[in-house]
Amino acid sequence: MIQNYLKLSLRLLLRNPFLTFIHIAGLSIGLATFMLLWPLAEFELKSDQYHKDADRIVRVGVDYQWTDDNQTWEGFNGAFNYIGVTYEMEQTMAQVESGTWIIPQNYFQEPYIGLNQNVFFTVISKANERTSFRETQTVVSAPNLFEFFTIPLIEGDPADVLKNPNTIVLSETMVRKYFGDGKGLGQTIYLNDTTPLLVTGVFKDLPHNTHLDFNMVLSSTGYEGINVKDMSSWIAYCYLKLKEGETIHSFLEALKSRQQSLYDFTRRQCAHCNIKALPQRLTDVVFSNWRANVFTYKSKFLIEALAIVAFVVLGFAWINYISLSVNALNKRLTEIGTRKSVGAKANDFFFQFLIESLVMNAISFGIALTLIQIMGHMAEDWFGFYIPNWSEISLLTTITILSTLGIGVFVATLFPLVLITQRKPTELFKKLKNHIKSGGVNTVLVGIQYGVATVLLVWIGAVYFQLNFLLNKDIGIERDGLIVVDGPMSMSNTNLAKIPSFLNEVKRISGISQATQSHSTLADLDDGGLNIKRRGSDIWFGADTNGGVDESFLETYNVPLVAGRNFQADNPSDQNNILISKALAGRLAFASPSEAIGKKVLIVESGSEKEVEIVGVFSDYEFRPFFSDITERDRGVLLTYKNFVVPFFKPWKFSIKIELQDLDNTIPEIERLYLSTFHEPFKWFFLDEKIRMQYADEQATKNQIAFFSILAVGITCLGLLGMITNKVMEKTKEIGIRKVLGARMHQIAHLLLNTTFRQIVVANLVGIPIAYYLVTQYLEKFSEHLTLQWWHYVLPVVLLLLIMFSTVAMVLLRAARTNPTESLRYE
Repeated sequence: MIQNYLKLSLRLLLRNPFLTFIHIAGLSIGLATFMLLWPLAEFELKSDQYHKDADRIVRVGVDYQWTDDNQTWEGFNGAFNYIGVTYEMEQTMAQVESGTWIIPQNYFQEPYIGLNQNVFFTVISKANERTSFRETQTVVSAPNLFEFFTIPLIEGDPADVLKNPNTIVLSETMVRKYFGDGKGLGQTIYLNDTTPLLVTGVFKDLPHNTHLDFNMVLSSTGYEGINVKDMSSWIAYCYLKLKEGETIHSFLEALKSRQQSLYDFTRRQCAHCNIKALPQRLTDVVFSNWRANVFTYKSKFLIEALAIVAFVVLGFAWINYISLSVNALNKRLTEIGTRKSVGAKANDFFFQFLIESLVMNAISFGIALTLIQIMGHMAEDWFGFYIPNWSEISLLTTITILSTLGIGVFVATLFPLVLITQRKPTELFKKLKNHIKSGGVNTVLVGIQYGVATVLLVWIGAVYFQLNFLLNKDIGIERDGLIVVDGPMSMSNTNLAKIPSFLNEVKRISGISQATQSHSTLADLDDGGLNIKRRGSDIWFGADTNGGVDESFLETYNVPLVAGRNFQADNPSDQNNILISKALAGRLAFASPSEAIGKKVLIVESGSEKEVEIVGVFSDYEFRPFFSDITERDRGVLLTYKNFVVPFFKPWKFSIKIELQDLDNTIPEIERLYLSTFHEPFKWFFLDEKIRMQYADEQATKNQIAFFSILAVGITCLGLLGMITNKVMEKTKEIGIRKVLGARMHQIAHLLLNTTFRQIVVANLVGIPIAYYLVTQYLEKFSEHLTLQWWHYVLPVVLLLLIMFSTVAMVLLRAARTNPTESLRYE
């Protein structure tokens, strides 16, 4: 019996190749999309859950609040905390079992550990050849890092790898980079070409679903500047593991009585500040873009949207399949009626439809797997996908996928079964008068399909326009044509002395108008800025800074002065002068920018106060991306001259204004000059690209959702094409008669599309309000967002209609132009 059902299923597939193609194409795309997106979304949403006792681990950040006038309070949530504060919690709070901390490379400061943010490592080959590499993902950590987190070691003992001074643990990728196929354990590499470090361990590359982001771990043992018992000595990413039975809520309750004493030292420095510890579940960390976060950030909203799109696309495919299957029943009514008249029962038809559904889904499933294999790497390259390995997919995710596929097969079997079992054999024989109608259920399903397609297009349009708005928003600087060159890795006195002449030579290159030096550039993580206050005041203000700049910085970035003067080349007085922005002048209570000129103020440098003079005030520019959870705005900017005021503000960045049409010739000239001056590897990037990277996760996920939303619309169009094709075949004689009676093309189109048109109207009336709500929720992620106009909603709807009607245009045209005599001969 099963064999006969199987043969019948195959014959039905071959009976109408075009409709079979539509069935299989839609199902294959739907299944491939679902099997790509759902595991990916589940994998990402479970970030950091693989750590042992992840439910008991919290990252302790800071809730930093301040007031300039003792009335209005501003602040931010910081990803960092003081090592000494969290060590105190670990030692004295009954709720805490253990703790650890990580200092990312962006937090390195020379006054404390002799390292700055620019580090490089050198390996010496057996032939005594030295090879150096710049690194950006280095951290200094507590000795117990590999015991606290679940980071498997390939070589080394978790309890010992970071126990001794001058030791380092490398990821397996870094071992291959430095030693090829050789073993890493026991090897020696040199930090900044001077300090030998012993490789005491090798860890597996960190998985994609974690907020942690490093590949080289330096032991903190031996760094005198890091004193875990000193409450104010150092900031880091700090983690605590709570004891069994404790929750983050019980920990927060216990913290309430300790907040004041834990941060007393900060109030002595900043009387108008209020700092509190802010614990956060480990599993929530990756979805929070708190200030000074340099580890991985992911948009939970967009990942959840990917998960929804996975089901939407698969749902579209099944709706098409069910709708087309119901339409196809009309060609089988005689067969089904005959079988019922000779005694076929409901279970016979159930098994028949089940085999047909299984065959169709099995073929589509095989094609979907093939598509995944073929397109997997392309998806990773084009859309920033990370496709989890089968070993990384949880059992629950696998069960969910299989269960969803099983439900789809069952529903596709049950729906036509219900329709035919309601009919008597005599009704089925009257197929010309009584076509099988799917009733309200199918109408609703197709309407939902059109409505969701509208929602997806409106939402994707809003994401696109919002990101364009952010990327093109004026942030107070001229960034077009600006490239940034990393300064020399070795900031020896010799290299420092070469920098002015190097920049002067760069300016002489054809196609270059400006060149400047600074400690950092926009889109670099700020390291907390500098504190400043007026003489006689007890209020310190935190200000952002790009570090020690030269006299060309403002001009290169096209930041206008609003009062006073700029720094002057080699002017000895500027060694103790500063420039401030208009916003900072206001915070310092100067009535106008001009009033600030010539005033003496105090700044904190390496823990001590230093008096400086304000010589200029410039327009403000933005430091941070426009995310709503980065609420700290209008702090103001403070610039010092080179590294005189702050010695560790070394010129790590060279910004160069370049004519883009001469780029291919100019970059090699800069590289040649750089290599001949500093004899180090040359590295550069476009500043605009670096700023865009702040929204890289948003853009990548937007592209992913946009791509699969287009697939969903494509599947919708395939379904519409199949239904209209079926309807043309069903109404062949009616179309012929209407044409004989003088019907025009638009009347034939109305006959075939009237039901579809009504479904689309209803779908849009329901879909647009839903789209409005989702778009509003998305825009709340940003502190700055565009105001959507009516056309942001109408344009996607018009686009969907054009795509859908273009899809069936040829079918409609062929039906309208068919000779009526041929139509009347049908059947």
